Amino acid sequence: MLCLKTHGYKYIHRSFAPQRFSSSVTFIRRSLPVLTAAMSTETRSTAIEHFVLLSTKSSTPALQIDSMVSNLRSLSSLPNVTHLTVESVLRHRSSAAEPFTYVLHGRYPTKTDLVAYSDHPSHLSVVKDNVRPACCDVLALDWVTGSEHGAISPGSAARLTLVKVKEEAGESAKAEILEVMRGAKVKGDVSFGENFAPGRSKGYEIGMLTVFKNLAELDELDNLGEELQKQKDKVRDLIESVIVVDFVVSDPSSNL
Repeated sequence: MLCLKTHGYKYIHRSFAPQRFSSSVTFIRRSLPVLTAAMSTETRSTAIEHFVLLSTKSSTPALQIDSMVSNLRSLSSLPNVTHLTVESVLRHRSSAAEPFTYVLHGRYPTKTDLVAYSDHPSHLSVVKDNVRPACCDVLALDWVTGSEHGAISPGSAARLTLVKVKEEAGESAKAEILEVMRGAKVKGDVSFGENFAPGRSKGYEIGMLTVFKNLAELDELDNLGEELQKQKDKVRDLIESVIVVDFVVSDPSSNL
């Protein structure tokens, strides 16, 4: 997959600037002031969702990508990581999603735990030695869930949706979109929220994750076409861009 398009349908320079990429893959560190200021609002009844979309270089050898994935998955053993998986994108459900080839999903009890994960020497080493050499672009987004969410069972299928709101739509547009997500009638386990680390999300402000027991249940979403279309139509004029990807959670024992 050529890494020429960004999530916003614009093209980037063919020789991706190293300093720009370095800034992008410092997943949490540049957002520490934002995270620290918000820590006092978290409660034990919430959890933190952390997503990183990775766009691997077309020139990166398969063995190098496998090594990156394996080393990222090993970070699940770090303290206070409730869940961490790294999966290849199964399906791109929007054109803005097409550049991305892998998705990292982590869950943490609190923002403090997310910051500790980000600053851990093992995480910093994997980013430097594995992610930067293999990838040409990343996008990261974090939100606070409205309830506790634990580890996701292997074999589960998930759909991740990231939303960029039109600038002219104003702050009220976010509330409208979140309300539509809150009213979504789907079989899966739903988590959604507003991004609290804008420095790394490239303008995407809202995230939603829907987890199903298996791929067959995820595919049933396509049978709800009319109902889903009604929900989308309520907020379509408020949205500039959407990234939607599907992935399946692998068995951790197969990564050893």
